[in-house]
Amino acid sequence: MADRPSNDPRARGSIRPRGGSLQVRVYAGTGTPVCLTETHADLEEAEKARTRLVAAVDASRAPLAEGDFAGAIGRRLESLHDEVDAGV
Repeated sequence: MADRPSNDPRARGSIRPRGGSLQVRVYAGTGTPVCLTETHADLEEAEKARTRLVAAVDASRAPLAEGDFAGAIGRRLESLHDEVDAGV
């Protein structure tokens, strides 16, 4: 997905003035309201931070292991079979 400028209302994350600096906020979307934030002095650094935070959120949403549902079911059935054989 292409990165949008911070003034685009559809952009992921926001950059807003906060005191004498800029605050970068990106919603993590974890079910509870969690915002990742950073503060930077100039707009260029704030844009880089927004891009980095959006990438971090996307990475946390990605599956951690490769595999499919059928493989997971097969592994679970094998472990149950081993437990029955062991008398657990």
